[in-house]
Amino acid sequence: MEGGAPVQITRNGGFAPLASPDGKLIYYPKFDAPGVYQVPVDGGNEVKILDEPPSGYWGYVAVGPDGVYFAGDVSAAKQQADFKFYDPATRKVTDISPLDKTPHEGAPALSISPDGRFVLYMQIDESRDSLMRPKTSANRNVAPPTRRPSSPAALAPTLSYCFDQ
Repeated sequence: MEGGAPVQITRNGGFAPLASPDGKLIYYPKFDAPGVYQVPVDGGNEVKILDEPPSGYWGYVAVGPDGVYFAGDVSAAKQQADFKFYDPATRKVTDISPLDKTPHEGAPALSISPDGRFVLYMQIDESRDSLMRPKTSANRNVAPPTRRPSSPAALAPTLSYCFDQ
């Protein structure tokens, strides 16, 4: 990593950036719009890859070794949401598990283990927060174990970004 002035990589907004495992893309939600976007790490054209999660649920997006995990179908009426996975290789979304309660808007709340074996998310119980792990069948990985990076360093590339002005 070389020093120097920050490089603006988005032009139409961007919030809570997440690097792809190979370090080539940045995935991000927008503060005031639903969905998840991607842009090359050096800048370029943004692409909207998901219509979910809704605006305000930026904390329920995380990048794992095989793709993007997110809360979808967030609905106060249903008082529940679904946990989903986006595979960038196939561009398909898979339902993983229902969440027990509606996610809390505006909070960083989702994390994927570097090996993709488990997920943690925040759930508000009573008047305090709890960390939760979604139900999966037979304790399997939350996503099929495919395309693994060759080194742990590839899972967390260092990057910088700046907000649009």
